[in-house]
Amino acid sequence: MSADPEICIIGAGPGGLYAALMLARQGIPSLVLDRASFPRPKVCGDILTSNVIRSLHALDPELLTQLQQQDWVWELKASTFGGPDGPAIEVPFDSPTNTQMGLPSCLSARRIDFDAFILEYARKSPLIQIRQSVWVKSASRKGETWNLEIATKESTTNAQLQFRIVIIAAGANSPLATQMVPGYHLQPKHSAVGIRTYYTNVKPGPRPDRSEFYLFERKLMPGGLYITPFSDASVNVNIVMRYDIFRKHKVNLRELLRNYLASHPELQERFREARQSAAPEGCILFFGTQKRPISSHGCMLIGDAAGLTDATNANGIGHAMISGKLAAETAAQALATSRSDATFLYQYDKAVYQRLQNALLPGKIMRILFANRISSRLSASILKASFRRLNSKAISELVYSPSTAKTLLNPRFYLRLFSKRKP
Repeated sequence: MSADPEICIIGAGPGGLYAALMLARQGIPSLVLDRASFPRPKVCGDILTSNVIRSLHALDPELLTQLQQQDWVWELKASTFGGPDGPAIEVPFDSPTNTQMGLPSCLSARRIDFDAFILEYARKSPLIQIRQSVWVKSASRKGETWNLEIATKESTTNAQLQFRIVIIAAGANSPLATQMVPGYHLQPKHSAVGIRTYYTNVKPGPRPDRSEFYLFERKLMPGGLYITPFSDASVNVNIVMRYDIFRKHKVNLRELLRNYLASHPELQERFREARQSAAPEGCILFFGTQKRPISSHGCMLIGDAAGLTDATNANGIGHAMISGKLAAETAAQALATSRSDATFLYQYDKAVYQRLQNALLPGKIMRILFANRISSRLSASILKASFRRLNSKAISELVYSPSTAKTLLNPRFYLRLFSKRKP
């Protein structure tokens, strides 16, 4: 890297590295900082959805080919959706776009492996400098640049670095994002808590190539338990619950996870002899159920930091990559026009919410459906009707349809759920 980069990316996960790679494609250098040392674990559902696969293919088809050849990658063909009392329906992962392109629709991979794989690919670019085990202690605005104070394990004194643009990909509730983007804060009704652990010696289900999602009982909705299988027959088990519900009921997440596996009719026998292979780790997520400021003077937030997670479709990584691409495009325009003010960068906010409008809608609808006791009771009935009335093909088409938003907002769709006709 011949010159000091004008762009700093904080966070070397898939979103941050994708932004760096998109910048490099345009000939723009960047510095990527991460407080961890890779490979490192990451609390996640470990699912690579259809848009992750397309993003990798768009970046480099050979990269996707190499990923699929890794022994820790597993292709998922379907997902089971069920309620707290057992009824379930299997929905195939069948993205028409991916199928037309000859690509798989869904893969599973532990983040400790996937993130390290992407990082090694990014290292090959002469325009991307990656520094690990680096803490960004504070940020201050000076004229048209950000001054970042960073600390490392090797040095007893903090260094000062200056950048025109900072892209934050450091996860939800980042203190740095709070400092750099006015109005950025945790909103309990639009945030969630979760824990993730891994199990071995789990009795296989009917199909080893399917993920599973089971809803909580009504008072804990919206939320549920997710299971992701891997190529070595181990599984990721994680639960996600809205933050305000978690606080209201003072939920012990570890106890909830254990009790759910021990009592659910679809899971208790399969997990009876299972062994936990990793201690549960927790996280906070910002859901995309409400628009929040995701840019400011010389700064943009991507992925979880931008609150673009939708637990209803497991699209955290995919949305991180999409927002990373949009941030890179906006940053390139900012450098070309010598403008990095908040007014100019607001085009990034508009681009993100326009691009992800349809994808974030299911989460918004779930929040409305479970807003209070009355709507929660009605919503529980609607979900049960969905399991009875919709076949797996119909739900799969709904999930991957570009008109999902229009369908879900049409009252006739819900009325037909209770009729004898299928939607």
